[in-house]
Order: sequence, then C-alpha cells, then structure tokens
Amino acid sequence: MKREDLLDVLRTAPGGMSIAAILPQMRIDPHSPEASAVEVLLLLSPEVRLIEGRWRVVERGRGDRVIAAIEAYSSSTGKRVFRATSALEALALNDQPTIEELADLLNTTSGKYALLPNAIIKRNY
Repeated sequence: MKREDLLDVLRTAPGGMSIAAILPQMRIDPHSPEASAVEVLLLLSPEVRLIEGRWRVVERGRGDRVIAAIEAYSSSTGKRVFRATSALEALALNDQPTIEELADLLNTTSGKYALLPNAIIKRNY
C-alpha cells in the first residue's frame, strides 16, 4: 500500500469516502493491520480531512499556506515575537500576503497570533 494510491482512491470521490468504502477499493481486509495503517495515513496526510464522517482530499488554500509558514517558523525557531517577512520568506512570491491580508488571516487564528506594528507577529500561546 502506498500513500499515493490511497490519495488516488480518495480523489475519485469528490464528496469523500468513509474508511469502510476506502478499504475494499484498495483490496484491504478491514480486520488486518493494513486497515489501521490506512487510517494512520489518512490522519497524518495534510491534504486529507475528515469532514462529516467522510475522508476528503482538500487542497490547501493560500491562507492555509501562510498560516502554516508562520506556525512552522514559530515552532522551529522557538520565537514568540518575530518579523512577518522572516516567517514568510519560504513562501512563493505569489503567496506573499499584503499587510492587510496578513492581519485578516491572523485574526482567524483565534488569538494564537497577533500582528503588531511594523509587521511584527506575536505568538500568544
């Protein structure tokens, strides 16, 4: 079993699939250790989400990539206060947000991150 094969099966059903529907398509016995491995792969794959009891492939939007870059920078450096440009430098040029877009995106983090003056980001917890 390969992760790519699992994603290919999920991509055939835009509305998503339950684990019970995925396993037969992959020819995996639901009572085998491989069935557990499928579930682990689903849980750990960043492009897969469990929505209303169905596993779905979701493409990460631009906003998700920006927040992910900020979280990755914060956790890898251990910094609680840092320049937005430092956290976002790994993003492609077309994914770079304006200061207004960044403020709006950080407002969606439920207070985890705040935008301070001079494009400084503060991690609150």
